[in-house]
Amino acid sequence: MRILLTGSDGFIGAALLRDLRQAGHQVVGTCYDRARGASHSDEIFLDLTDPNTFENLPTTPFDAVVHAAGIVDQRIRRKSMMAVNAKGTGRLVLWAKANGRPHFIYLSSISVYGWRTMGQNRTEERTGRSGGIPAVPYMGSKARAERAIEASGIPYTILRLPAVLGSRDSYLSPTIISALQSRTFFTCGSGEQKVSLMYVGNLAAVVHRIMLAGPADRAFNCCDAHVPWNTLVAEYAHCLGVDIPGRKRSGLSILTHLRDKRYLLLATFSRFGAHFPDALLHARVPHNHAHSWQEGVAEAVAGYNQAVAGYERPDSALASRRPNNRAVSRRPDNRAARRNQSNDINNS
Repeated sequence: MRILLTGSDGFIGAALLRDLRQAGHQVVGTCYDRARGASHSDEIFLDLTDPNTFENLPTTPFDAVVHAAGIVDQRIRRKSMMAVNAKGTGRLVLWAKANGRPHFIYLSSISVYGWRTMGQNRTEERTGRSGGIPAVPYMGSKARAERAIEASGIPYTILRLPAVLGSRDSYLSPTIISALQSRTFFTCGSGEQKVSLMYVGNLAAVVHRIMLAGPADRAFNCCDAHVPWNTLVAEYAHCLGVDIPGRKRSGLSILTHLRDKRYLLLATFSRFGAHFPDALLHARVPHNHAHSWQEGVAEAVAGYNQAVAGYERPDSALASRRPNNRAVSRRPDNRAARRNQSNDINNS
């Protein structure tokens, strides 16, 4: 099939570009960072906030649009988040309507469930979409994007991803790894609640089957594993070769750390879990995953260690870009938001 893939220079998009091409699809990627201002036959510059850049897209028909571009960085201002994730998706939908109405496959997030991202058995039928939590604009931006797609009249399928694992995972894995290595890891509650996952290496096969099945005109939870939190953390500790600290925190501490996203991840995942059954997707497109979630953890740890090693080498190109303390403490501006357009890791 001929596919337009947005965000091909991001974490999820880059994996999809590689794997969908290996599966025999003709994929044209759009990127923001890798080819700023340049157009190539198989990768095109696209700024979702700039309507003029949509003129770069080919007018030849596509069988599907796979929309993976967006911002997930929780530090980005709400206005910028909405401009890319919500309004940018709306622009892409309008472009698709005017260019053959291809099957629009949107990589959304379980974060559209709002507060109900915490807990067990959060099925699509029993868990309504939320307007989001004011302190977490990412949630609202993904919910608005879903509504824009549903209201457009184009054929679509929405895949709501949980925490995504892989070598460029920039939320779940760094949070767990840094907490384990610094001995600041803690749990709230028993840690026996399930957490749903998706290894990025399994996603292209799901997208492939969705394209073969055709538009479902609905949203699905899209996961490849449902693992107790303690089991997941133990796998990270095994790959790192470290022990798990036995520190406990009260559930009430969540209320005093509402703006600390990494603290909230450790606290809420260990106390409530984040479990999103995907039986409806399996009924639509029966499939087995080629890779295990343990492979995803191993890849994430290896990627994290490689990045850290790059920062620590004095002659490293990465080291030269390492932010100083002042830069880290400064609130990101709109330019930072644009730099992150292609890096939607879809972690909740």
